[in-house]
Amino acid sequence: MTTVLWLIRRIIHYNFLNSGETITAEKYCYEIDKIHQELQRLRLILISQKGLHLHHKNAPPHVSKMTMQKLNKLSYETLPYSVYSPDLSSTDYHFFKHLDNFLQDKVFNNQATLHNAFG
Repeated sequence: MTTVLWLIRRIIHYNFLNSGETITAEKYCYEIDKIHQELQRLRLILISQKGLHLHHKNAPPHVSKMTMQKLNKLSYETLPYSVYSPDLSSTDYHFFKHLDNFLQDKVFNNQATLHNAFG
């Protein structure tokens, strides 16, 4: 699994979970902090009265209280989760389409070569 922050033209931040590792609220909040720091470093301001909008693929029952508190503390507005939309989600269409093209015909023998491909 990977955590990715991307803007229209490029990936800003990414992180992979190790094989066999699962995401926890603590790990997810840590990633949110890292993403927030990177946005602050780049001084990116997305046009909005409320600040940054976050679209993460988590149905409301799967989002922990800790995660929601972290997002609220950073003043991130989460976009509503569309349940079983007949349309492709923005991540399926925009990001993963390009990721699929990038990964086509590539073989990674270990985790390090996978990380290097994105670095």
